[in-house]
Amino acid sequence: MPRVPPTNPATSAGTDVWQRWMPRFNLGFTAMLAIITVLAVLDPRLSTGERFVVAGLGLILGLWHWTMIVVPSPFTLGSRRVLLYLAGATGAFVALTDIHPVYMFLVFFLNLQLFMLLPLALSITLAGPLTFVVWWRSVTASGEPFAVSLGGILIMLAAWLGAAVMALFIERIITQSDQRRRLIDELAATRDELAVAERQAGIVDERQRLAREIHDTLAQGFASIVLHLEAAEAALPPGATTALHHLDQARRTSRESLAEARRLVWALRPPSLEHSSLEQALARLATRWTEENGVLARLVVTESALDLHPEIEVTLLRAAQEGLANVRKHADATSVTLTLTTMADLVTLDLQDDGIGFAPATMAPPEAGGGGYGLASLRQRVERLGGTLVIESAAGVGTTIAVALPTLTGSLIAEHAIVGVGR
Repeated sequence: MPRVPPTNPATSAGTDVWQRWMPRFNLGFTAMLAIITVLAVLDPRLSTGERFVVAGLGLILGLWHWTMIVVPSPFTLGSRRVLLYLAGATGAFVALTDIHPVYMFLVFFLNLQLFMLLPLALSITLAGPLTFVVWWRSVTASGEPFAVSLGGILIMLAAWLGAAVMALFIERIITQSDQRRRLIDELAATRDELAVAERQAGIVDERQRLAREIHDTLAQGFASIVLHLEAAEAALPPGATTALHHLDQARRTSRESLAEARRLVWALRPPSLEHSSLEQALARLATRWTEENGVLARLVVTESALDLHPEIEVTLLRAAQEGLANVRKHADATSVTLTLTTMADLVTLDLQDDGIGFAPATMAPPEAGGGGYGLASLRQRVERLGGTLVIESAAGVGTTIAVALPTLTGSLIAEHAIVGVGR
């Protein structure tokens, strides 16, 4: 296939260079052919018949070039068409140089076309015969076709080898430029993907922040109001019917507002948990992480999770995400195992890798510039829910992050939030 880059100006700056230079090359070839043909026709040493032959062959070569190269864009030529064109152009070149030596100047354009339209090895191979034709025509033009000297042969070989070396050099430059272009395209795509991921992560973090704020302020506040209203009801003297009525109305409104706050907290869960269980979300996370990083991550579930409270599920999912992010950045691991275990009053998530490991005592705190903001924030979140986060590691043996949380189900959370409601 031709080595000329495909036409796609939207993807490469290098393609634009080819598009700018190809029309110039075609015009240059046509102009050179026209000038040489005029010089040959005006040469008084040629007979009238030779002049007609030169003019006809020159016109045919020009039309052949425009028909085979210019009209069908050279960026889309197939190898058969290229070989057919080069065969015809070479035949015309040999015939024209046999009539007049001035046509030997066309060898520069023909060599360029060889290197532009053919694979490198084939173009170097075919450049040899073209160089030989020019050399032989120069020898015969001297009037002594059999006076072939060693110096002349060396000059011919040097010219051919010089063209081959230059072609190899240009080929390396083109290859390197193409690799850089692809790298730039990959970096641009990665940057766009990173921007989308950061934007999505920001949205998810904001949703979780709102959920925590609603849970810690509105929900807790309404639960406290319900408790105080029930205490006030118990302290009322007998017969306070009107006061009991208003207290009942206030308690009902508080319960409804508390339920609405809980619905908001539930609605602000991460998208991966909106329509699936924690196990399914963790399985998708492991699969996607494996595809993106080329490192096997597998999920092991020792016991099906209970109907966990959304805050517990979100925290476990965040723990898995943060742990996998640290494996990608620091571990240099070949495999990662996530183990989800549910017990009567405890749910645990262990993330274990087989990477290079580290000494936990040497990990600088976030404020010391050692990173770890994600783990520090995760630890605070786990401890706020009454759980623990433990990191076990040693150099050369991998790292294990263990998160343990109480199995507070939705019903238990309700009982803890509004003690005595509905009695």
